Amino acid sequence: MIQITHTEPTPNPNAFKFMTDTTLVKHGALSFESPGAAKDERLAREIFALGGINSVYLQENFVSVNAQPGTDWDKVRATVQESLTFFTPVEGSAPQPAGEVNADELMVKVNEVVDRFVRPALASDGGGLEIMDIEGNAVLVRYQGACGGCASSTRGTLMAIENLLRDQVDPNLTVVAV
Repeated sequence: MIQITHTEPTPNPNAFKFMTDTTLVKHGALSFESPGAAKDERLAREIFALGGINSVYLQENFVSVNAQPGTDWDKVRATVQESLTFFTPVEGSAPQPAGEVNADELMVKVNEVVDRFVRPALASDGGGLEIMDIEGNAVLVRYQGACGGCASSTRGTLMAIENLLRDQVDPNLTVVAV
């Protein structure tokens, strides 16, 4: 049986990260932004059923829940724990892994840098980042999990990611959250 080992607050005041003792997602991540998106995943579906939930994000050994202010986090924790009883580890869908989704050389380079420096840092805060597209010099990104809807992600980390990509990939790149 999968157990929650501990619960961590995230930089997003409306999100918590529930660490587990088992790998939940073998590769990549699963991000659910609505109850409809969660229809095939029991864990996410049951969390959304609580009401007031904005997103559910699963990666490796944690579940990150982003909710409306005033959410009863004890109730969310109990639902996550109960739902984990029936959870079977799954394959995730990695956000645009380098070289698999888009063979474009720039996309590959951007993903390599993001995989190495950005995604691990965001995962430690209960979130993730998906590279949506590259239009000209603009890298379009979408924050996931606890990072979705967090003011610090759209301010501080966005600029840090842009500076990193300018230094490591191309000095003309800009990063835009979509």
